[in-house]
Amino acid sequence: MNNKFIIVTPLYNVEKWVKYCITSVMKQKYDNYEHYVIDDISTDQTNSIIKKCCDKSDKLNLVTNT
Repeated sequence: MNNKFIIVTPLYNVEKWVKYCITSVMKQKYDNYEHYVIDDISTDQTNSIIKKCCDKSDKLNLVTNT
């Protein structure tokens, strides 16, 4: 299977769960994908946690709404 998937995950104030969500996607066996995480102006630490995860994977992309 050579299909490339694009995964889009919109998030807002989910600092307790964001790392779990991203890690779950990264653990999948199929690796032909890109993951876009959209932070909708979170007021907690969600954005900084996503940034740390982006450093670990070139498949993960952060989009921050303004």
